[in-house]
Amino acid sequence: IGEFQIKDFEISGSVYLDSTGKLTNTETNTKIGFIEEGHIYLSIQGASSGGEPYTLPIASPIVLGGIKVGDNLSIEEDGTLNATGGGGVDLPIIRGSGTNSIVYNDPLETDRATGLNANSFGNDSEASGENAFATGWRTSASGHTSHTEGYGTSATQYTSHAEGYSTSSENFGSHSEGNLSIARGFASHAEGNVCIANDQGSHAEGSRTEAYQQGSHSEGDQTIASGYSSHAEGFVTIASEQYAHAEGQRTTASGGSSHAEGLYCTASAEGSHAEGDHSIALGRCSHVEGIWNEELAGTSHNHVEGNLNSVASYGNHVEGYGNNVSSSRSHVEGSNNIVTGNDTHTEGNDHTNKGLASHAEGVGHVVNSDVSHVEGSNNISSINYQHIQGQFAEDDTGYSGDNPKVDKIGWGGGDSYRKDISWIRADGTIGTSAHAVGSGTASLGSNCPAIDPSTPYAWLKFELDDGTIGYVPFFR
Repeated sequence: IGEFQIKDFEISGSVYLDSTGKLTNTETNTKIGFIEEGHIYLSIQGASSGGEPYTLPIASPIVLGGIKVGDNLSIEEDGTLNATGGGGVDLPIIRGSGTNSIVYNDPLETDRATGLNANSFGNDSEASGENAFATGWRTSASGHTSHTEGYGTSATQYTSHAEGYSTSSENFGSHSEGNLSIARGFASHAEGNVCIANDQGSHAEGSRTEAYQQGSHSEGDQTIASGYSSHAEGFVTIASEQYAHAEGQRTTASGGSSHAEGLYCTASAEGSHAEGDHSIALGRCSHVEGIWNEELAGTSHNHVEGNLNSVASYGNHVEGYGNNVSSSRSHVEGSNNIVTGNDTHTEGNDHTNKGLASHAEGVGHVVNSDVSHVEGSNNISSINYQHIQGQFAEDDTGYSGDNPKVDKIGWGGGDSYRKDISWIRADGTIGTSAHAVGSGTASLGSNCPAIDPSTPYAWLKFELDDGTIGYVPFFR
């Protein structure tokens, strides 16, 4: 009929049941049997001395009584109660050595939970911090309100969290996850494979990334952000100065607020920007983009784009292919131009511009003069303030007079045959290579509109290509 406890019992006389379900010789309202010759005879049909039938009490935490078979339970004919279904596991729970601490699934290791309100769950996990929770295998949560999970993880500071394999969170609010990642900085975050977040608010994620300074961020594969609030992402990128940003593959941003992106690009000066393939920006506040462009150290404020351009001074704009610029404040576009004169403008191909504030456009000019303008093809300017157009104009190099050709048109056939077909000298003389020798006389007709057709107002001076000087009357 069930189990009973015996209270104040003599081995003789009547048997009663008290209000707590214990057998007693003391008379109660429930008599359920008697003892005779060493045997106890009980009857669940027995009546109390008051005539009331016995009622089995309902079981509770403090009262022994009857139960019903509910869900996921079964009972055998001999009264054996079994649990069915559910897939549950046996999970021993014991008190840890810390106040209000609990050890799960490791009943022989009460010292695994030593912190106030600490919980240790798993195998060889230790929760020594107040309100700490350690789960997994061989993890350690020693910080206040810290949490560890996985294998061999460690969270040593207030509200730190470590999960995965052998990760470590070593500062307040730090978070590490993945494989062998370490979060050392205050509120830092390291996740992935062998990542390190070393300073306050730093973030490292991916594989073998490192964020060393406050507010730095590294992500990808083998990236390093070592500057204050720097950002490195991609593959083997480095951002080593404050606010620097490196992205792509094997790029380096080593100047303050610099930006390097693309493939093998370097931005090493403050505010510099390099992008593309193997572009280098070494000057302050410069921008270099394209393929294999280079700005040399000691420069600044340049803009370079295209392919294989090189700049060695400051304030230039260079675009195109293969240009080499060592001047300042110049504009160069095209291909294979060499510019050494400051404040120049060079466009086209294969020019050499050495003059100050000179302009060369077209193909193949050589400008050795200042404040000159040369256009066309293969012209040479050696006199300041000169304007040349056409092709293969005469070379004035070596002229020492005081009346040079300041404006001329060339129409030669090559370096060995240079020719000017018209020109104006500094004194206003007009020259031409087109003329013919005449004879006889000439007079003005009666229909001449001049006021005085018999007397010229002025004589215009002309020069032939053989040096002959002539005059043409000017009537008004």
